Amino acid sequence: MRVNAVVNVLLALVLTPFAITPTSSPSSVFLSDLIARSVQRETGVLPEAGHRGPQRIDVHSLGVVTDAPSVLIRDVQTGVILMQRGETIKRPIASITKLMTALVLLEEYTWNWEDEATVIREDVTIGGRWYYRFSDALTMEDLFTMMLVASGNNETRALIREVGATQNTFVSQMNTKAQELGMRHTTFGDPIGLDPQNEATAQDVMILLNEALQHPEIASRVATGTVHTVSGLGNVYDVEGTNELFHSFLNRAPYQVLGGKTGSLDEAGYCLTTRISRDGHLVDVVVLGASQPEARFSDAIDLVSWAFDVFSWDQ
Repeated sequence: MRVNAVVNVLLALVLTPFAITPTSSPSSVFLSDLIARSVQRETGVLPEAGHRGPQRIDVHSLGVVTDAPSVLIRDVQTGVILMQRGETIKRPIASITKLMTALVLLEEYTWNWEDEATVIREDVTIGGRWYYRFSDALTMEDLFTMMLVASGNNETRALIREVGATQNTFVSQMNTKAQELGMRHTTFGDPIGLDPQNEATAQDVMILLNEALQHPEIASRVATGTVHTVSGLGNVYDVEGTNELFHSFLNRAPYQVLGGKTGSLDEAGYCLTTRISRDGHLVDVVVLGASQPEARFSDAIDLVSWAFDVFSWDQ
């Protein structure tokens, strides 16, 4: 009886790892190949000819302990999943929503970056900080940048008003776009991220991040940690962004933060998706449902550090 109990405990430990990760065994290599092909179909990310992708050099590590219940990290070039946990659980994603908002603004509406735009009192919403003075002479580019870098809620509402969209129409376009991208477990209820019904899996968030970063208009803006704006009236605005990874070692050589988006809401916890480069090798990270603001960043740092310790890339 005691032997059986010990065996059961050992089996439980083996069958309940911290994450699903590729190993050197034939069966797990086959599994990682299936995962990679699935991600490639959904994201369009294809490996270069002859590129083997990341090779596991530490076969004993099961992953890292994270605060967040849903995490995912993958190699961008091949789509190979390096670690995942809770990746299929649908969760509120808060202001990560704004990546989809940016896509719909770019693809469904006609406007110019230099078009005059303002934030008016009707744009003020829950959680909206007053980054700009009301009715200051701004541009659509100013609002778009503030939406992505500082996660401006008021600026997001102003953008949608300026392009002449109703919220219902805009949200419908967001949901349509999600389905087009293969985000099968994603729903949106508003374009800001205040609605807890804005939900997605970590897998779907990774698809969204990849699609967003393929647009230079988005990638160039989320690749910075601050916003500097001089309005038409001469007012100067310097605003710190929400992605604290720009102040971490992940943004110092040989690492670089290439962009991402944060989110937080009572129902969502603290969320983050980001792309990191080291020596030209790219990894995408998703962290959903962390319990504290800093935990999402420490989880991302731990995931990236672990990945580059446990895997080796082609040189």
